[in-house]
Amino acid sequence: MPRALLPLLAALLLASPAAGRPAESARVSVAAAANLAYVIDALHAGFGRFAPEVKVTSALGPTGGLFAQISHGAPFDVFLSADVDTPRALVGRGGGDAASLRVFATGRLVMWTTRTDVDLADLGTAALHPRVARIALAQPATAPYGRAAQAALERAGIGEKARPRLVFGDSLTQTVQFVETGAADLGLVALSAVKSPRLPRTLPAYLDKRQADTLLEHAATRAQSLEFTDVRNLAMLELFYSSGLRLSELRGIDLADLDLLAQQVKVRGKGRKERIVPLGDHAQRALRNYLVKRDALLAKHKDSATKPARGAVFLSERGGRMSPRAIQHAVVQLLSAVDEGAGLSTHSLRHSFATHMVDGGADLRAVQELLGHASISTTQIYTHTSVERLKKVYRQAHPRA
Repeated sequence: MPRALLPLLAALLLASPAAGRPAESARVSVAAAANLAYVIDALHAGFGRFAPEVKVTSALGPTGGLFAQISHGAPFDVFLSADVDTPRALVGRGGGDAASLRVFATGRLVMWTTRTDVDLADLGTAALHPRVARIALAQPATAPYGRAAQAALERAGIGEKARPRLVFGDSLTQTVQFVETGAADLGLVALSAVKSPRLPRTLPAYLDKRQADTLLEHAATRAQSLEFTDVRNLAMLELFYSSGLRLSELRGIDLADLDLLAQQVKVRGKGRKERIVPLGDHAQRALRNYLVKRDALLAKHKDSATKPARGAVFLSERGGRMSPRAIQHAVVQLLSAVDEGAGLSTHSLRHSFATHMVDGGADLRAVQELLGHASISTTQIYTHTSVERLKKVYRQAHPRA
């Protein structure tokens, strides 16, 4: 049985009018906190009865991760956050309509275990129980329930003692899976997740191989125009998909980081940790073609008042390092060639890279290193993606499925 600890307020935010899609589009793209995985289908069905002419797509993820994507220009119309502070911060950055901010639910953090020999009388007793070797909570940096769990441990006066036992899920859903599968003995999670009749996995949005080919062929066709932006955008797409980079990593690449002869690039990930990732043949060719255009652009701006970013690889037409929002916008426009880009962003290309690597038989530890994940548990979501895809094929094809 779960035991309650404290409530959390969940909030809804609409995109600012300037950031939304054209009014004629009968589509709504929703960014939803991972804890809503348990009710998102019901929300879709309810909205469908109210507005059947509108197609709704949802992307689930940790609140902090969705905040970063929206801040960088990901084209979501609605943000369903697991807390109030995150959408308020987004409004402060001009990323949402302040008048639309609403508290739509109150969540509750609970202790939960599948063991029968752990006393849940209070948090101190449960967390320090001799049979509790691992305590699962969502990553505090990105998940409000993780921050609430960490705060609860501190208030109980056991933060320091419990620290060696903590394991962190990439999202609330993954945290629940740790307890469900026995990887953790105790979880500090949302009551809604525990009481749900099913515990679905939060699978990241990604392109299948056919969609990836369609996207890259579309970008390559546009690049035949030899226009600077088209050639640059193809290079960015190829690099995202070839090397599984985060948006911030791609934006931060300097010329000194590129080694086209060795087909590798040095990137700086979270915490400024550096890693070397390989470049595929297609990405190498696209980058070579782009760098010719880049040099011509810099020569054009040599005497202009605008100081060009000579070290940066990816430049705007004015010669400066591209902003995160500009990169997101350029990629999302091209993603519209694939299923109208529903719920897809630059991060979808990273997910596609990882999923296709795992599908192709890549060792999970190698994929972890390529992605720059600190924990293998974060990378394991891509094995789930592959398994769920195979289950779907099985259910569709087998006569007795």
